[in-house]
Amino acid sequence: ISAFGPPEVLNIVDMPKPAPGSGQVLVRVHAAAINPKDTFIRKGRFRRFTGQRFPMPTGFDFSGTVVDVGTGVDGTVVGDCVFGMLDGWRGGSCAEYVCVDTRCLNSKPDGLSHEEAAAMPLVSLTALQALRDRAGLSPGQHVCINGAAGGVGSMAVQITKAMGAVVTAVS
Repeated sequence: ISAFGPPEVLNIVDMPKPAPGSGQVLVRVHAAAINPKDTFIRKGRFRRFTGQRFPMPTGFDFSGTVVDVGTGVDGTVVGDCVFGMLDGWRGGSCAEYVCVDTRCLNSKPDGLSHEEAAAMPLVSLTALQALRDRAGLSPGQHVCINGAAGGVGSMAVQITKAMGAVVTAVS
């Protein structure tokens, strides 16, 4: 993003290849996802969180292969297929490479493509936080998910069922 504004402020630019710091890995990105969060950042709605340093990278969800490991990293090695979501307000997953704190990624399930895995983190965590953390969902409760065909809604239906509640889905 070269400035806050309409889609025309999105540009493809060459950036230096990042190097992982302590507790980080460098991931070769195979797939990334764009969410409403990215659009709102581009429009400047979250500038108090993002600051105004440009160019501002975009994208938070990703899936790819670990190509380098920083100091203090245990359990993740070069060659691992991983997926996750960048923490905070500075994106960067819409790139060839991204440095990621290991607490923000997990092993990519073998049954998911990189595209499928990259589409999961933000919408899944949003649904989980809403249902478990905010609503205090418990087994046996009845929940109506409005917008069940959308990204967050489709995850909310599955999480609600997994938590033992009864779902009514509206699309």
